[in-house]
Amino acid sequence: MAGRWGFIDRNGAIVIAPQFENYALFHEGMAMILIGHRFGYINKTGNVVVAPTFDSASDFQNGVAAVKTGTTYEVIDKTGRVICHLDTQKP
Repeated sequence: MAGRWGFIDRNGAIVIAPQFENYALFHEGMAMILIGHRFGYINKTGNVVVAPTFDSASDFQNGVAAVKTGTTYEVIDKTGRVICHLDTQKP
């Protein structure tokens, strides 16, 4: 697929076929990917672990990542479960 991204191993062999509009490097075994203008996460075998439903997303650090959907900011774990909502309102 032209214009799509995937992953290769150190020998140059394709390990995850090109299928993503964009990607980030792996952090803590997870890589952020972009499909259909939505962000989600895959594991090192290429399985989608957290469905691409977010408008923006960050890399995982200490087992969690910050994500945004619309005007809602949340912190999720590696299964996509919401850990907390981020309050962006100033007092």
